[in-house]
Amino acid sequence: MGSTWQIYGTVFGNIIAKTLPDTTASIQITNGPAQNIQLIEAGEMKIGMATDPVAYDGWTGAGWARGKQHQRVRAIFAIASSYIQAVALASRNDLNSIRDMEGKRVLLQAPGASVDVVLRASFDALGIKTAENVYIGPVPAIDMLKERRLDVHAVASPAFPSNYYVELQLTTDIKLLGIEDEDYNKILEKYPYFNRAVIPAGSYKGQEKDIQTFVLSNFFVVDKDLPEDVVYRLVKAVFENREEFVKADTFGSAVTPENALRVAIPLHPGAVRYYQEIGLTVPERLIPKQ
Repeated sequence: MGSTWQIYGTVFGNIIAKTLPDTTASIQITNGPAQNIQLIEAGEMKIGMATDPVAYDGWTGAGWARGKQHQRVRAIFAIASSYIQAVALASRNDLNSIRDMEGKRVLLQAPGASVDVVLRASFDALGIKTAENVYIGPVPAIDMLKERRLDVHAVASPAFPSNYYVELQLTTDIKLLGIEDEDYNKILEKYPYFNRAVIPAGSYKGQEKDIQTFVLSNFFVVDKDLPEDVVYRLVKAVFENREEFVKADTFGSAVTPENALRVAIPLHPGAVRYYQEIGLTVPERLIPKQ
């Protein structure tokens, strides 16, 4: 509630209402992309949002999906990417990188949230055992961090510093935790579909060097059984009304047809039809097989 992702959902909901006047689009707050994929798989939701690592695990039955493939979802268009950002109090000399999270209380937000999936996968690759994976919303967790009831606060956000930390930095000194090269390579060896990113020096107060992290593609997914013509009309309407995303969010300009071709799972046939119609070459891996 109140997140960047709710903003995108609201804008898209308005576009759906205008494009399909006999349809009502309602916003549902969930625990994140894994739950969205599960709800679509169960036939309880038609449209949701996902991120690359979460969607890939669901599609292949890895990670959070625990051996069950979730292949009812199809991608339609991408929105702003987000960066994993983990912070600790600046006074914590024992916390400087992901490796130092061993035995600490780390905010993972909710099971299946992007932060949860990416950090737990990283812990797995590095053999890190946290004392307590904390599942709570990022807003109340800010107070927990300040009161030292939480060691590491983490979010997935398109901005750096994240909006969650802009106000925090006014009253509390914090530092950004990164990933050393050796650890990064170990994580990517096991999870090659994770995407490397850098948060430039100076992005946070007192941040003197670049910090390595992960960047996630975020995109809308739909039930594969939605009719091709309906999805085609919706995707076309999204780009005909692209300025609505730009006006609603600083990073709304990331809603482009080209970005949709970078997602980790196949597109819906209606989306493929639109992108081919405007002259884009859709990679074979994104063409749905069924």
